[in-house]
Amino acid sequence: MFRADNAILEHMSFCRQSASSTPIGLVTKDGDLARQAGAMGATIMDPEEFATLLELAAE
Repeated sequence: MFRADNAILEHMSFCRQSASSTPIGLVTKDGDLARQAGAMGATIMDPEEFATLLELAAE
């Protein structure tokens, strides 16, 4: 696993401990990172889906 992935997961863990009721979302295509973040309760979104939502919001 890459250092960036570890930093993301550590930050998510910190957020979970600090504010367990706050939703966490992650935009990624990385399957391993998505699985680990999903196991922590994060909502996972594909980058293309996120880009579409951004485009719709800008209209």
